[in-house]
Amino acid sequence: MLLALAAAPARAESPLEGRYQGRGEGRLDLQVFELGDGKGSHFVVAGTAIPEQCTGELRGLAKPAGPGALMLTRKDSGSDEVCTLTLRFGPDLKRVRMEERGCGDFHGTSCAFDGALTRR
Repeated sequence: MLLALAAAPARAESPLEGRYQGRGEGRLDLQVFELGDGKGSHFVVAGTAIPEQCTGELRGLAKPAGPGALMLTRKDSGSDEVCTLTLRFGPDLKRVRMEERGCGDFHGTSCAFDGALTRR
């Protein structure tokens, strides 16, 4: 049984996959999971928080948006506004710049998903 497990091919992990933390207007957290769909799609969980002021979370499917970039587009039910979260990874893939447009429905007015993060 052990021999069969050792002979199984290892799943290649995406170079973007990982956990990132950083700061913007408040604390930023980001988790990126590769889906293995052959299209470069990743599942993303982004969080923002300022103690005793606001918190927010955005999660969903992010698609490639050019070299070293992913883009997540969401629309909150009951809103006409489209939220776009763009992740731009540095050449070393240890840093990522997170930028949002129209994501106010996913966090409080004092928070945002904008800032620089580093792989943990």
